[in-house]
Amino acid sequence: MTAPARDYVRDVRRLLAESLEIASGAGIPASRIAIDPSIGFFRKKADGPLYTRMGSTDWVSRDAAVLDGLASLRAKKTTPVVVSVSNKSFLGAITGRADVADRAHGTVAAEAVAVMRGADIIRTHNVGAAADAASVASKIVGR
Repeated sequence: MTAPARDYVRDVRRLLAESLEIASGAGIPASRIAIDPSIGFFRKKADGPLYTRMGSTDWVSRDAAVLDGLASLRAKKTTPVVVSVSNKSFLGAITGRADVADRAHGTVAAEAVAVMRGADIIRTHNVGAAADAASVASKIVGR
């Protein structure tokens, strides 16, 4: 019998909910908060209160699933979702491009998907290409 597939989106939703509670408890107004599903993070082993380890994980599947499930991560419709997929290693794994400098096309594709799945803000290294991709993706989905 194989183990059930890990629900990466559920894991991220839980972490984001915990972070929102911490921010609220610290008195940060909701209008000053945006959520980031941390695509490309939580890989390094470290100790301390600022590190979260997610254990043994298929990072390509995790990042792809989180990107696909962005719409379900939104705490409230007014909480903006920030996504940063620019040149990330999961794109290199998908495209077979180990060199970060060769990941621009994969980055733009993933940024378009992010917008189509609900991202409000894209943090990128390729501003012009990301802006074009976001404009096209937004138009297609009517955002």
